[in-house]
Amino acid sequence: MIALALLLQIPAAPAPNSLPPKPAAPPRAWLSLIGAYASGHDTLYVYEEGGALVALLRPAAPSRLAQAAESVFTFSSRGPYDADRIVFRPGKIQVGPVVLRRLQMGPVVGGQLRLQPVRPVAELLRVDRGLTPPAESTAFLAPDLVEPSRLDATIRLDIRYATTNNFLGTVIYSSARAFLQRPAALALVRAARVLRPLGYGILIHDAYRPWYVTKVFWDATPTESHWLVARAPSRIIRAARRASAGTAPCCAACWRPKGSS
Repeated sequence: MIALALLLQIPAAPAPNSLPPKPAAPPRAWLSLIGAYASGHDTLYVYEEGGALVALLRPAAPSRLAQAAESVFTFSSRGPYDADRIVFRPGKIQVGPVVLRRLQMGPVVGGQLRLQPVRPVAELLRVDRGLTPPAESTAFLAPDLVEPSRLDATIRLDIRYATTNNFLGTVIYSSARAFLQRPAALALVRAARVLRPLGYGILIHDAYRPWYVTKVFWDATPTESHWLVARAPSRIIRAARRASAGTAPCCAACWRPKGSS
């Protein structure tokens, strides 16, 4: 997703011979370190970029990590919580005085994450569909929804919320279509053009999401798992403003998300 966000900012697709080489895979020893770690409302992300591990705890800027020992890395600048190092332990990390526990981003065995809804989803769909979204005073672009897959036929769809293959195990959308504001859709098309010479395409899992659907997700999710969904249905998230999409780079030959088997 971070790489895709950078691609969306590219104004035009470069010539194939000007593309940088495909980056090398991170060292195998780092794979168990890469992930998301949380303590309270803080979530710290560890990822590989440019051959180095990077730690990110918003709103601070990312900080590159340098390995000092087998499970100890130092920050290139002053780290979160005014710490100078991060210590990795099984299932958690320690940054200064703070211990952050590793978040399980999906099922341990892979596949689709599933949660047991705290209320029947069909009931929530009936109730939340009739609610009024929160008022916003900020000026936004007028709605101009388009389907990225109609602008570029190489962009494929896997709209999980139009099937039972999603975290609630229930059909949410009546059709498997994806809509975005035109500027966002055109940016996605540019990203697809950059990926194509590398043998990759773009697979869309979700795009414009009505506000009431976001509220259904919040209301159906157990409190301890609220970190998985939009943080507060009292505000409108970017997906409900038609400006973001859930996407994955995928193999253009088999149309499976990159890294799947």
